[in-house]
Amino acid sequence: MNAQPLIQFPVADSNGSVTYDMIFFSPFPWNGAKQRPHHIAAQMALTHRIAFVELPSGYNRNIEKEVVVQHVSENLDVLRPNVFNVDSLPVALASCIDDRNAPVAWFYCSSFMPVFHGMKFGKIVYDCTEENANDEKVQQLFAGADVVFTENRALYDDRKDTHDHIFCFPGQADVDHFRKANDGLLIPSDIESLPKPMIGFQGTLDDRLDFDLIAEVATGLPELSFVFIGPLVNIEPDSIPALPNVHYLGMKAYNDLPAYVKAFNIAWYPYKLDESGKSIAPQKIMESMAALRPIVTSPVYNVVREFNNCVEFASTPREFKRSILAILDKTPETMFDYYHSFEQTIAQHSWSNTSKKMREYLSI
Repeated sequence: MNAQPLIQFPVADSNGSVTYDMIFFSPFPWNGAKQRPHHIAAQMALTHRIAFVELPSGYNRNIEKEVVVQHVSENLDVLRPNVFNVDSLPVALASCIDDRNAPVAWFYCSSFMPVFHGMKFGKIVYDCTEENANDEKVQQLFAGADVVFTENRALYDDRKDTHDHIFCFPGQADVDHFRKANDGLLIPSDIESLPKPMIGFQGTLDDRLDFDLIAEVATGLPELSFVFIGPLVNIEPDSIPALPNVHYLGMKAYNDLPAYVKAFNIAWYPYKLDESGKSIAPQKIMESMAALRPIVTSPVYNVVREFNNCVEFASTPREFKRSILAILDKTPETMFDYYHSFEQTIAQHSWSNTSKKMREYLSI
């Protein structure tokens, strides 16, 4: 589809009050693991004034304000509502957001529906990252948005003919950040002390991972270390196979991730091949590319659609073992083709390039 000019920002009102150009409504707290809303908000804050609104986490009677503001940078504020639930958000936000200049609202989930219905915005962007695209509230967001962005190629392919302004931006990564893995970073001691070679995963550990496959691969390759880094979501720690060469190092600070990824000889992403795979965004694949780590992954939909020229696919334990060993046998000279294809792909998928294209589609 051809991009259409949709947005012209108004001039700030004459009394000089502070207004926001864009308001991001994120299900992910600012101080948590960095997700798509964090990266896009930070990029947009380079040129516009941004409010990043978190979901309410409960009411604290010891805090007088309905909204606590954290000033992250000159153009970026994090707004933490101090209310009982999301139904109270429109009134609470009215105390600190001047919506007379009709800011642009960016929604990332249907949890903010009271805001969607209860506040006035100039334009609405729905950056759809939700798995249940057929949910009634998700459908309302989709229908009511002036622009729909998505990182999910499967969702885009399914919906591209149902909205006049829908655009797909899959597989973005903070390229410059993860390129630090190729510099002189010191590898942290908790991973440096583990036996090599090392096969590593960094990302969210949830039930989309195929833990039975992981156990079989690790059992079949006892001379290798299999390392997992990231938060546990909706699973218990004992979901991770209890094997001597499988190591869970927990969640690490975002700034430290390049140093951990530097320790990987290979990055791997052993996901289940079921419907849940269609919701997997290839952001972590891109981060591994930026760090110049060879990649072996399950052939999940979005990765196959975007990166079939520069990663190794494996569906079974036998295929994973064969691909891992084949990469470990390569010489530095034979790895050149990998790195060349990585660089070509990276150039198209950085967060800075993505935000630039989004601004073009929004004419800002």
